[in-house]
Amino acid sequence: MTRVERISYWAWTAIFLALLVLGAATSRAGDLRLTWNDGGGPVADGYRVYTGTASGNYGNVDVGMNMVHNFTGLPDCQDNYFAVKAYNAGGESEFSIEVSTYPRPVITDVTSSQAGAHTILGNNFSVAPRVFVSAGGGGFVEVDSEDVQRLSCGELRIPDVPMLQLKVANLALPTGSGEPEYVFSQPWPGPVNLTVE
Repeated sequence: MTRVERISYWAWTAIFLALLVLGAATSRAGDLRLTWNDGGGPVADGYRVYTGTASGNYGNVDVGMNMVHNFTGLPDCQDNYFAVKAYNAGGESEFSIEVSTYPRPVITDVTSSQAGAHTILGNNFSVAPRVFVSAGGGGFVEVDSEDVQRLSCGELRIPDVPMLQLKVANLALPTGSGEPEYVFSQPWPGPVNLTVE
């Protein structure tokens, strides 16, 4: 087996992608952090990160040996597709599993109506966002998905529930096999120290 074949096999089976949020100080619409690991395969000389707004139709950036890349200025309110290739002197690997998601959701305001509902305003709320609320002290609890109405990419409505904070998560779907990830907004109101779950 040649070195190119070895790295090709290794990357296809062992580069795992994860989508994480950027820290609270840098969070804004169009941002996303992509991380991956090499799975312990052949030594790579570096990685190329591929992204585009259509599956398999990518531009790329060489990130060297970094296994994290921060994206800024991604198109809002649409799926973005991501994959990674490893490379060394023997050549370039196959693509990792592709992952697609909206950029990180951003909450700008929450209002309450007399009709007993909260309206969440912001940007990059995907087609099936998850909403989590915290009444304090007990962590975040997910609002039943049937109770989350997506009115637009920038507006959600949930029932009137007691809350001190809330956050929104977009699902990041792998196009092949693999576990889905979630891209979380910064908790609102902020600034708040953000943790990745």
